[in-house]
Amino acid sequence: MIISKSYVVFTAIASIFLFASPLTTKSVIAIVLIVGFSALIMVDRNKEKSNSNKLWLPYTIGAFFCWGLLALSSKYLLNLGVPILTRLIYSMIIVTVLIFSEMRAKRV
Repeated sequence: MIISKSYVVFTAIASIFLFASPLTTKSVIAIVLIVGFSALIMVDRNKEKSNSNKLWLPYTIGAFFCWGLLALSSKYLLNLGVPILTRLIYSMIIVTVLIFSEMRAKRV
């Protein structure tokens, strides 16, 4: 959850290059706090070796980029003047296609 929700760092840095957004001191402090507290939460004090499955990692990284790209594309479409309802319909179509393709691939 921490990895996928820290997309804020990704969008803040990407928006500098994509939208010429300024990187303020407040933004830098927020990015440092997000990364710092995320690292603090992820530290394992028990040092026990776990045999847990690491299959969740690619899904988490995918969620990270999906949330970030959703935020960036929403900002881009907002700058173009695309109405909110149209953006929601576009995102629903994309999500529906992805869900149905996964259902078909897994034969659900």
